[in-house]
Amino acid sequence: MLGASMVMLWGCTSINVESNRFLGSPSFQPTDPATVQILQAEPKRPYVRLGEVLVQPQGKPTYSAIEQRVRVAAAQLGADAVIVEYDGARVAGWNYWGPRWAPSAYVSYERVIVLLAIHYTDG
Repeated sequence: MLGASMVMLWGCTSINVESNRFLGSPSFQPTDPATVQILQAEPKRPYVRLGEVLVQPQGKPTYSAIEQRVRVAAAQLGADAVIVEYDGARVAGWNYWGPRWAPSAYVSYERVIVLLAIHYTDG
């Protein structure tokens, strides 16, 4: 019974992560994910913009699980840090139900986190 509950819990949570290098951005060797910083504001240190990391968590994944996936994706771009640009909801689509002559509709939303991957230039 407990095993079935655990399977159901795991089945309801996922984290989709995409990383995209900006056109013309410099290339760096991948960094260690454990060293990638997650920043809420722009750092004072000089940096170059490498790309964007887009996260779409489904269900209720833990913050540490989301952060780990972000660090891995950013490290593959050669990032030293990521800056949170957006953490909120976006329209995922419309849901309709009922008969054709009197349908009901509502907008469904999904959480999206957009981060800017950066590499420090001061060493």
